[in-house]
Amino acid sequence: LDKNVFCWNDNWVYYDSNAKLNCSIASQNLISTAPSKFSPDSNTSYSVVPGEVISLELPVFDDRNNNVTDSVTFIARILDPNNGASFPGGYDYTHVSHEDLRLHGKPNTTIQVKIETMDPIVIQNNINISFLKCPPGFQDPSSEANYCHCNKTRIYNNYVHCYQSTFSITIV
Repeated sequence: LDKNVFCWNDNWVYYDSNAKLNCSIASQNLISTAPSKFSPDSNTSYSVVPGEVISLELPVFDDRNNNVTDSVTFIARILDPNNGASFPGGYDYTHVSHEDLRLHGKPNTTIQVKIETMDPIVIQNNINISFLKCPPGFQDPSSEANYCHCNKTRIYNNYVHCYQSTFSITIV
């Protein structure tokens, strides 16, 4: 009869009335726990255009060092919401999965965001986001849109096309 075994780390040994199981043995019966650490586990910084998608590179591992990044949902919170930064919709928090995050804010400012696991908060990490100037062809954030957006008044008789998803322009 197979038994499921919970081990805190590879050095543990599980005993029952019939047998001894060393936790370092790769077994399908070993039970992994919730995420236990980020890698890297220190502050991480990103420089982005306001509104650009950030591909977070924060792999998450459980207590057995299995990568569980794809199965974890995080909550991200802006630590100082009075600085004009927000997530889409004007919120100071959002749910994050599949490592993508989008923030709105003012160019040439830096904010701090706390990323943490949900229910329960097992691990957390702070990331620093520096907002860059909007690229040529894009208008700086305004009260209507708190992100760099295509400047429709500067289309130059259809010779310039801007692409909001990549924050790039093409001159034709």
